[in-house]
Amino acid sequence: MTLASLLQAKGYACIRVYSQEFPEEIINLVPKNVIPVRWHATISHGGDVAKTLATIMAIKGVHVENFMVGCESGVELTDELTNLWVAKYAKKNCNITTNGVSMSRARRDKYHMGEAVRAASLRAVKQELFGGGKLAEVMKFVETCMNERGEFRVVLKPVASAGSEGVYFATTAGEVEGYYNEIVGELGLKAGAKAGAKRQQMTPLAHYAAFLHNEQSFTRCFAPYLTWLASLNASGSTNVFGHLNTSVLVQEFLSGKEYVVDSVSVEGIHKTVAIWEYDKRPANGAKFVYYGMRLYESEDGEREKALVEYMHGVLDSLQVKNGPSHGEVRLDEERRKAGAKRQQHTAHHITNNLPLLASPIIPPPSAIRFAHRRSCGLQWDLA
Repeated sequence: MTLASLLQAKGYACIRVYSQEFPEEIINLVPKNVIPVRWHATISHGGDVAKTLATIMAIKGVHVENFMVGCESGVELTDELTNLWVAKYAKKNCNITTNGVSMSRARRDKYHMGEAVRAASLRAVKQELFGGGKLAEVMKFVETCMNERGEFRVVLKPVASAGSEGVYFATTAGEVEGYYNEIVGELGLKAGAKAGAKRQQMTPLAHYAAFLHNEQSFTRCFAPYLTWLASLNASGSTNVFGHLNTSVLVQEFLSGKEYVVDSVSVEGIHKTVAIWEYDKRPANGAKFVYYGMRLYESEDGEREKALVEYMHGVLDSLQVKNGPSHGEVRLDEERRKAGAKRQQHTAHHITNNLPLLASPIIPPPSAIRFAHRRSCGLQWDLA
């Protein structure tokens, strides 16, 4: 079940808004086990926020109750739509909430996210952002991450990817150079018009969606994707959402367990609904492979309390006041450092908590009472 199907089952009409144009092959590639949603309307955002909002307002037979982000690429558009709604149409529906636009970039861009966390005096990972042609500067930063034995562990990633896409772990200068080049396309491999046409025919997102749809085997699905990566030219690579990678974020590697803190926020009050512990291991030549995850619960609740307090501080630093959040935290026991990645989208690991995630967009917000306190944070109590 998805949030959209849950809301539809409660009698709400769901309007789908795409943050960019997508080909039909991607729109129609939905996992077979997902309950179909009867969309009341579908809109593709063309760049003009006011026009998109006016299109939503012109849809007949509905009264807009609220907005919810579908995935990472929709964060900024949702901020813009809700911000404009509150400014222009608050009298039509005062229940619609917004996180504003002043921190939208930090809510989506990993580098600015980290710096916003640091500015709030919270623990933040050591990091630096580099554009193309800056390999020498990258290596100088890597040197600052070396221990007394001259060893280092760093992570290289795009600033606006999703999941583990484009995330690399490096321990040698050669690995740093190779991964840096792969992310920004510095290798300058020329594949010619044939490869260019192939890229247009099927993007990384299409291959990923095809895999989810169980229409291709893993090898058949991702072999063309890897070929596509190898054919990137010097203008930069493209992430799973079809956006150009023009910079690389390099961060020190934090050891320790990685956790997920799933929360829901209403009017600046954050409540945690689940804490997960990741099981990631090296496999098949990759450093970060999901083996699974489990709901986490300690004997005394102290670690959960620390994780919840930290992530709620992160949400405050990013001015997240409304909606669900999925925060990934690595707790370094040795140095007590935490690095966080906050994603404003439906926490895809949650199933039984779907009603909780849907509750902030089902009016009125006052129908939600904040009550029971538990060791893992605070639990919702629905009126």
